[in-house]
Amino acid sequence: MEIYYHEEIKIITFPLLPFYQDFALYIYYVDGLLIDTGPRFRKSKVLAEYKKLPIKQVAITHHHDDHMGMAGWLSRHKDLEIYTHENTLPHIKKQKHLPWIYRFGRKLAGQFDPVIYPEKLTTKHYEFIPVYTPGHTDDHVVLYEPHKKWLFTGDLYITSHPKVAHRSESIQQYIESLEKIMTLDFETIFCAHEGVVTDGREKIKEKIAYLKRMKKAATEMHREGFTDEEIVKIIFPRQVILESITFGAFSRKKFIQACYQDEDGT
Repeated sequence: MEIYYHEEIKIITFPLLPFYQDFALYIYYVDGLLIDTGPRFRKSKVLAEYKKLPIKQVAITHHHDDHMGMAGWLSRHKDLEIYTHENTLPHIKKQKHLPWIYRFGRKLAGQFDPVIYPEKLTTKHYEFIPVYTPGHTDDHVVLYEPHKKWLFTGDLYITSHPKVAHRSESIQQYIESLEKIMTLDFETIFCAHEGVVTDGREKIKEKIAYLKRMKKAATEMHREGFTDEEIVKIIFPRQVILESITFGAFSRKKFIQACYQDEDGT
């Protein structure tokens, strides 16, 4: 685990998966606010730090376990509020199973009682505006600090050129959410898996353009009668590591399907 600072923000980072060191998780703490919590199965990585941090508020970007898995522990051991989008509630109450990469078969119900995001989260020195940004999940939120021009993007960014997706993802919603945040006056983005991206605006523009190209190409081929497998061979002929380590939970095929599903309802 590594801990360092970017301006006033404390950053805690470590490999999300012990057997794949290149896929990192970044957790951000600033002025009493913790943005995402890390997963329960990596509890040992963050426990000592959480015990000593004066955490007063927790902002959850979405329901995947690497982002809210430690929320239950925090709610039991700290006097704090945990904020989520209203769409997060069904994922907790229905004990919904997530891809093993996030959950390792565990259930989320009963861990904590979330508070629905207000229009603004206020700390002693800053204010954070939650912005609803579906695409990766139906409850995804980014946190925007307008005075510092910070944008905490959860899993909305990750990379400007994604090649895999989960079956729940929508490329059209991704594009719409990315275009929404481009209306904000931000500079630096704080990504949950890429870390600090100082040229954030350029990277978001790059991702929008890329997703539009991929969506157009995949949708046109789908309409022409190409199978998903054929489209994958044309657009993404090379194997992707994340596809292998998740046993297909995230795959190139699902990315292709996420490109055209909003066009024909499939």
